[in-house]
Amino acid sequence: MDIEKEYIKKKYEDILRYCKGKFNSLDAKEKYYLGIVLFELGFLNKSLELLLEIEKVYVDVDKSRGYAYMGLVYYSLGNYKKTKRYLKYSINLNGEYSIESKNWYKLYALDGEVYKVVKQPHITYYFIEKIDLKEVENFILKYKRAYDRIQSFFSVILQKKIDVYIYCGRRDVLGNNLSYANPFFSSIHVNKDEDAGHELAHIISHYAVTRINNKSKLIQEGIAEYFNLINYKTLIYPIGLEINLFQLWNDMCGLNSVSYACIAKRFVSLLIDRKGKDIFIKLLQDQSTDNALNLYGECLLEAKDVVEREVIEGKLQY
Repeated sequence: MDIEKEYIKKKYEDILRYCKGKFNSLDAKEKYYLGIVLFELGFLNKSLELLLEIEKVYVDVDKSRGYAYMGLVYYSLGNYKKTKRYLKYSINLNGEYSIESKNWYKLYALDGEVYKVVKQPHITYYFIEKIDLKEVENFILKYKRAYDRIQSFFSVILQKKIDVYIYCGRRDVLGNNLSYANPFFSSIHVNKDEDAGHELAHIISHYAVTRINNKSKLIQEGIAEYFNLINYKTLIYPIGLEINLFQLWNDMCGLNSVSYACIAKRFVSLLIDRKGKDIFIKLLQDQSTDNALNLYGECLLEAKDVVEREVIEGKLQY
């Protein structure tokens, strides 16, 4: 197998099958691409082991992507010194991933261009732009409240502190829309007024299970909103709107993001209230409708009916 060509085609499963059982006989180039594939599939530590093994070995490839991925794995572990080192290796190669590495370097404020940094026991706050001290205090207070509430439910051990990058505007330093979280890297980029637990819940719930299978947008957004301290005052959907939660499982079906999030929150709230935390954690691990039906049975269908009826009547209890 030509692993490089299969990687370009994104044939990840074929690559993993090919490499299984013959690891010791793989050449350096094959190990390099296996390391790249493992990173992109979310197996960060395994990826790092492979890429470190061949770091000093000559491989006839552009290593800029490999160095960047090594830097990002170190970021996910909280080793910022090595993050900088490997991203700089990637940048200096002027390779196919060097510009991307420059963007990561800037996005994670590794250049030190921030207005204020506040380190707390579980979270480090990076205030990117000038901001009033009172707003800094208020933001940290609401995030601490949200963190404590979420952890009282999940009680997980994180690989590193959560890095939160706070902006006054609606876009990050690269022009991406806010807000968003990257659970693999335990990082959040957020507008100062917009979030109070939603993105934190994405990260902490990610570490509540070994690995998430069949990720569902409805479940993901529902658990994030369940722990969001912001209560939306208005929902934007017409009275009498007919929805089907199974159709919404992975598709917003034209709903605006706030209405979708509140519908998801109501559904998840009912599931947790009726069957408790332990069953819901099993749903987090496999978020398919089949697993949901297996875990909740008639209870799932009853919760579905409640939410759909409340939406039709314009009385969603969010």
